[in-house]
Amino acid sequence: MNVENIKVYGLEEALANAGLPFSKGEPKEQTLIKLANSGQRSHAKFLRQIMIGFNITASGMFMKEFDTYKIGVTRMSTSTMHTLLKQPLDYDNFSFHNIYNSEYDIPIEEEFKKTLDIIFEFNKKVLKSNKSNDVKLMLIKTVLPESFNYISYITMNYEVLRTMYNDRKNHRLPEWKMFLETFDSIPYFNEFIKGE
Repeated sequence: MNVENIKVYGLEEALANAGLPFSKGEPKEQTLIKLANSGQRSHAKFLRQIMIGFNITASGMFMKEFDTYKIGVTRMSTSTMHTLLKQPLDYDNFSFHNIYNSEYDIPIEEEFKKTLDIIFEFNKKVLKSNKSNDVKLMLIKTVLPESFNYISYITMNYEVLRTMYNDRKNHRLPEWKMFLETFDSIPYFNEFIKGE
């Protein structure tokens, strides 16, 4: 997984206007932190106006879970319909977990690479075949594992990131921890997102 080009938009404006519901000017930092962490989420609605944009390369299994968060999130990504037939697949197209399963004494990554090698050979044969592009595409998509990486540009707001953080900070899929840790340097991450 790789998250890069993180940009925060609208921070100053959202903070300056967070006091409007209370007919007050710009709230002090402690008041903003209190609002962000209020049990009544409507008090934290200024977080919806702080936007984050970033590029992410992540596996299909991560993106499938990520897509649970639809409200306040827009995602553009590489389309297998348009890109899958443009070049042969290789290891760089997939995410690997360095998991060693001691119960079965199976080095997962090595075994998975054997499976990918079979898929790569199949991919080469399909690309060289005389079949229509639609048939080629469906043949390759049928054998594509969930570890296939998608490149996406995502925009979302601080409230969504806060929800993701609270829902997924202890998730068993390792990408969630990696994903959330990439945002720890954005403004007010500890105060508004982690709730510290």
